[in-house]
Amino acid sequence: MFIIVFAYGPTDSYIYYVAVLAAGVIVGLSTLPLAGLRTPLVALFVVVAVLSSTGPIRTARKLWRDTAISTNTAGFYARPAWTQEWSNILDLAASKRLMMLSYAGGIHHFFPRVQTADTWFLQPAQVFDADKQRLLLKMRDQEIIVQDLSGPTDYVDNDPEIQQRLASMCLVQSNRQLQNLAGTRSDFQAEMRSKWASPCQQPEINSIAAK
Repeated sequence: MFIIVFAYGPTDSYIYYVAVLAAGVIVGLSTLPLAGLRTPLVALFVVVAVLSSTGPIRTARKLWRDTAISTNTAGFYARPAWTQEWSNILDLAASKRLMMLSYAGGIHHFFPRVQTADTWFLQPAQVFDADKQRLLLKMRDQEIIVQDLSGPTDYVDNDPEIQQRLASMCLVQSNRQLQNLAGTRSDFQAEMRSKWASPCQQPEINSIAAK
């Protein structure tokens, strides 16, 4: 229950869910009163665990093959297409007031130019009133807001004040996998045409916008 309530994350969270489940099973087997059953049951569990992990192992191998480290990803592994998009965001953050709306708030520690919410998570029941007020103040001060769509977006999608702020902005570019980007008609028309070749549109839910 602790993991479900407090440690929920994106779909790849299975990485640590499996470890927690395995630890629980091992503890349970180690406390069996019949010592003679422990070894065969542990061996059976290991066989089942290995057979059930072939899918994640193949996925991990594919990720290892298709991702690479870059200075623009702070040493983390990422796909080249994602790295290119993120590099564009970092370029904008060098000269614009840019904020990232993501369910996890640690991005600022690795990329100081990118502003984030002053809270660890943007998740329902995990954001206090003071956190929300700081978030809204920061949003009002930004020229560009980027929303991360790779993780849970429930809090941003269902908060009327946040949605009102995003709806007042201009959708510039949308990527269903990770982020959308938007800017104002007056400030970013030339930049929109040269960088994204996209007209200014009204953003919808799950979009990013700019002041």
